[in-house]
Amino acid sequence: MWWQSFTEGVAEHLVAEGIIVSLAGGGLIAWLKRRASSWLTPICWGISGTAVILIGVGALRLIAIPFPDRTQLVTSDNVEALVVGWLDHFRLNVRNEPMEGSFFRRVVTMPNGNAIAISRTRVQDHYVLLDAGLRPTDDDQRMLAKLTPQGTAELVDEMRLEAARLETNCTVTSNPIQAVFEKRIPITNALTEDLFIGKIDEMDSAEVAVQETVRIALRKNGLLAH
Repeated sequence: MWWQSFTEGVAEHLVAEGIIVSLAGGGLIAWLKRRASSWLTPICWGISGTAVILIGVGALRLIAIPFPDRTQLVTSDNVEALVVGWLDHFRLNVRNEPMEGSFFRRVVTMPNGNAIAISRTRVQDHYVLLDAGLRPTDDDQRMLAKLTPQGTAELVDEMRLEAARLETNCTVTSNPIQAVFEKRIPITNALTEDLFIGKIDEMDSAEVAVQETVRIALRKNGLLAH
């Protein structure tokens, strides 16, 4: 955060200047004491006040300004453990489903029943991948097959548009109508629990939006009861 950098810079600057002031003040006090100057007492009080301020600044630097938690830096070595821990925090239903070519793969079932796979593959080992699929039931597919070619094309475009609106990559096929969603999260120090769970929520929202888009298209064409 910019304010942390600014505050740290000010604190360090004040501490550096404080050392200079302390050295200069000590020399000045010794010189005045030797000359038995009447300025000795007020200058001592002034330097004492400066010392109190510097002690307060030092305490702020050590206590109030947060330092990065180096134990939580995300790396390729600990990303799986962090991901599992973050999922546990939210008490999501998680299954371990390893897949060839992946370092790890977990499948999360959201409260609404949508399933999202979370993995790190050997091909894209610098990313945590989220992927999900929308495959209408056989009954839905029979109704979708009754759409005109124009109706099918419009539905495919609307499904892609809804996914894009929610910043989720989406590949849609028209025969049969299916959708595959994907998100890639870079494995960097910027990856946090909040960001990770937020991406899962975005993926789930994209699935819900596309599912509703299909239902709306079926209702509009008189293929699904209101």
